Amino acid sequence: MVAATFPNPHNPWEGGILTTLSDEYSNLDMHGHGAKICAMTMIPSWALPFQPWTSGLDYKLLCAKMSRMAGHLAVVRDRDTGMVYPDPKDGRCRIKYEVSKFDKAGALECLLGMCRVMRVMGAEEIWLAKNDVAPFIRSKRSEESDEDDGDEGDDGINDPAFQAFLTD
Repeated sequence: MVAATFPNPHNPWEGGILTTLSDEYSNLDMHGHGAKICAMTMIPSWALPFQPWTSGLDYKLLCAKMSRMAGHLAVVRDRDTGMVYPDPKDGRCRIKYEVSKFDKAGALECLLGMCRVMRVMGAEEIWLAKNDVAPFIRSKRSEESDEDDGDEGDDGINDPAFQAFLTD
């Protein structure tokens, strides 16, 4: 899951849920395996707990940004399988599954694609639903207009800081 904040409020909890889908990464092996990008529901009670925060104050600051947030999630169709079987001792359901290298690579490619989409949409901050990954925060330089001389423009997804975020 990837979430971002944008410059202007748009109250993401209003309107339909899961109304946008991209299948850009859904056929990575030409056999239908990969991931689809979905615009996720942004009902505060569902979206906020998945966002990374480290303290009560951090969570309150995150809540204050809610009206300017958008989120995307990946729905992955994995190529490689696992198995579900009954436990031989007590009959309970057991699951044996390890994500393969192919499926990990496909999910990662989709995740990076979601980050690029958010950046192109004009996101000020982009973060993953993981506390151990620092968010990308757009620099003031890239927010400024390049009307005067053309040298101060926004590098978009080619911004070195954004590229560093993607490689971390």
